Amino acid sequence: MSDHSHQYPTTLSPVSDHDSPPEDGAKASGTAWKKRVSTACLACKKSKRKCSGTPPCDNCRTFHRTCVFDESLDQRRRVAAKRTADELTYHRDLLNDLFRLVREAHESKALTLLDLIRRHVSPDEIRAYIGHTLADLGAIDKMTPETVGKLEDIGNMIDVQREAPAFRRNVMDIYYLCDGSPARSPSHL
Repeated sequence: MSDHSHQYPTTLSPVSDHDSPPEDGAKASGTAWKKRVSTACLACKKSKRKCSGTPPCDNCRTFHRTCVFDESLDQRRRVAAKRTADELTYHRDLLNDLFRLVREAHESKALTLLDLIRRHVSPDEIRAYIGHTLADLGAIDKMTPETVGKLEDIGNMIDVQREAPAFRRNVMDIYYLCDGSPARSPSHL
């Protein structure tokens, strides 16, 4: 073997001295095990060091850093799961309101919305426009006969087929067209 190869033990070993900051010249106990923590402080994450997990952590005390734990960055926590659920709810509601505006508002309002989107306006401004337009529209829970009529006119104008979607072709399976299996045909051998 070459001089550069090392054998690594297959069992867990105690924490070595280079994994943590030096402690006033005294070595850490050879049998001391570091406790596994669920999240590290921002300074330890940035410097990629093992964090003790309690504010202020050992590394931050040793190196005189500000010790900040941001649990919202830990994607395993309930806080992160709730934030994700809230964001999904917000975006679902935004999409539903956008559909409602396009369906129920006057065409000029829908075209203004399209113009805002094409001008790369911020999502907050788009949300504000949608909210303002829907507030002007009123709290309509059911489609009015006028809206239904407009949708039917638009459908007729673009020639929408009501029976089956235009993209679906009527295709017969070859096994229904043949008496036997096409692979066993003598002409294909």
